[in-house]
Amino acid sequence: MAYGSTPPPVPSPGALQPFRVQPYGPPTYGAQTYGAQPYGAQPYGTQTYGTQPIPNYSALPVWDPARRPGPYGGPGWQPGPYVPFQPRAPRPRPASAAVWALVTGIVAVALAPCLGGVVPGLIALALARMAAAEVAVSDGWLTGAGMIKAARVLSLVAISIAVVVGTALAVSWLVGLGVPAQDAHYPSNVD
Repeated sequence: MAYGSTPPPVPSPGALQPFRVQPYGPPTYGAQTYGAQPYGAQPYGTQTYGTQPIPNYSALPVWDPARRPGPYGGPGWQPGPYVPFQPRAPRPRPASAAVWALVTGIVAVALAPCLGGVVPGLIALALARMAAAEVAVSDGWLTGAGMIKAARVLSLVAISIAVVVGTALAVSWLVGLGVPAQDAHYPSNVD
């Protein structure tokens, strides 16, 4: 069309148009294939986009696993009993008082020959008693019975070593006090 010429006439609404474009999907060129619905056709009667059918849930069949055959014709899948989710329980741990009682018992044995094992030994016995009470009350969540027994044994060994060493030192001191200076075998040049 040239500039300034008149536009073509507008067709009337009832006139046939030679080519019509479908809004969605490929154009249909002939017969439908394999019984498919044509594009744009409503498959379930005349529904409009604004309304939805109300489903009838009471008419649906109840799922029964016994009626459904399993693989190779065997029985169907049978659901087990319902078990609610349970988080993992924490692992039992050793009682901290039992660990400290064992450490204090080892220190008591190391210091026993120097007479320093009595105080750590008594502390280890007190910690072992406290740890045994904690373990008994914990319903299995605290462990450490072996450490408690070892701490008791070590503290008793440390206290007994300290008592033996202390007794030997006291006896030797008392014996040294009872000997007169003249009877002692000192060299003659010592006053």
